Amino acid sequence: DNCKYLVDTGTAGIWDDMNEPASFEGEIPDNIVFSEGKYPSTHKKLHNVYGHNMAKATYNGLKKYSHKRPYVITRAAYAGTPSVGNSFHRGNRTRAKLFCHR
Repeated sequence: DNCKYLVDTGTAGIWDDMNEPASFEGEIPDNIVFSEGKYPSTHKKLHNVYGHNMAKATYNGLKKYSHKRPYVITRAAYAGTPSVGNSFHRGNRTRAKLFCHR
């Protein structure tokens, strides 16, 4: 199991990046259907749920073997994601001069 190996080597947290459905052929149409079994849904509805589920799986896998609250950072998030990890937004540009007050 991947999470057991990571915990055994001292890993306490994971940074899930690029964890939303993507295509190298351009944007994914909103009407593409995803399914997690018996409840199919569109890409438009599930785009950020996909990242949330990855963060949740990462959290649960690390916790199973470490028995501690893992530190998970995720790029894609949805309602409930703060209970299993922190989200970041890499697309934002940050410049030091924006934080300087004159």
